[in-house]
Amino acid sequence: MENLEAARKLTDIAENLKALTGMMALIDISNSQVKNFFINATLSTVIDSLRNQTEAISSLRDELVVLDGEEE
Repeated sequence: MENLEAARKLTDIAENLKALTGMMALIDISNSQVKNFFINATLSTVIDSLRNQTEAISSLRDELVVLDGEEE
């Protein structure tokens, strides 16, 4: 059951990172007005989201190490 929970967390992290990178790619090809809006209105939120995903990855990594040790 713990393996399934870890897999779900990993899937959630991957989906969140995919959405964030997709949004960043769209901004990259947008015009200057959209880029300015992105920088002024949403950049801090995106950075916080990336930071949260990094923390989630670290936490999940620790869980996977524990699960790997249990299987031996």
